[in-house]
Amino acid sequence: MRQSIFILVFVLAIMPMSSSCNGQENLQLLNGERLNISELDVFLEEEMERLEIPGLSIAVVNQGKVAYHRTIGVKNAQSGERVDKSTTFESASITKAVFAYFVMRMVDEEVLDLDTPLYTYLPNYDLDHDPRYKQITARMILTHQTGLPNWRYVNKGQYLDLKFDPGSQFSYSGEGFEYLGNVIAHLKGVTRKELQELIRENVFDPLEMDIAYFRWNDFLEEHKANGHNRGVANMRYKPLLPSMAGGLQTEAMSLARFMSGMIEGYGLSDEMYQ
Repeated sequence: MRQSIFILVFVLAIMPMSSSCNGQENLQLLNGERLNISELDVFLEEEMERLEIPGLSIAVVNQGKVAYHRTIGVKNAQSGERVDKSTTFESASITKAVFAYFVMRMVDEEVLDLDTPLYTYLPNYDLDHDPRYKQITARMILTHQTGLPNWRYVNKGQYLDLKFDPGSQFSYSGEGFEYLGNVIAHLKGVTRKELQELIRENVFDPLEMDIAYFRWNDFLEEHKANGHNRGVANMRYKPLLPSMAGGLQTEAMSLARFMSGMIEGYGLSDEMYQ
């Protein structure tokens, strides 16, 4: 299956910016070369045709600022609806970076500690059969060292287990992020459904991520892009519970503003930023 509607954000050279979204002509790269915006426009159109990508939302961050933003093509190949500035996309595991920033905000507020075993905040009863899970910390989850599989469905019977001792090696895991989301919801006294509003208060609104959602709503019903398989639009995924591992629905400009905030260390203490 080819997922062929993309959301992209590029961070270009931290060099003096010789173009922006405001009508200038060039982006300056780290090697001193200049990238002509009109040439970039042509390149994107050609690559979309070559790779059979119906629609694209793209932003470029240069020197911490959004220097280029385009919406190209269609969000549904059958209806011909165009991608525009309100079109939202599944950000998949880019969600993890946004959630990680939120976690660091919570650590700054002393809601939790990076190195305190999470079971002391909230036991994970799906892992009761293996006491090693009581070693798992927020730091291990954010650095993918928990021992958890990416998703429990890789196991026969879809049970959750540990593949190695927590903290001993790297293995990418979405399950860890879901556990950490449950812990923070518990510590803040909110449900998983309400976690979206806590993230909006601490991340989306301060960083001006105007289009960013974890749960299905009327806006997404109107503006969400379809995935495509060989040019045919598929049904849209409609998240009901916020997934901290991959559920963020957003678009390139909002993600670009997030990345600009990360470059500046916005909203974090120096210790957390480092």
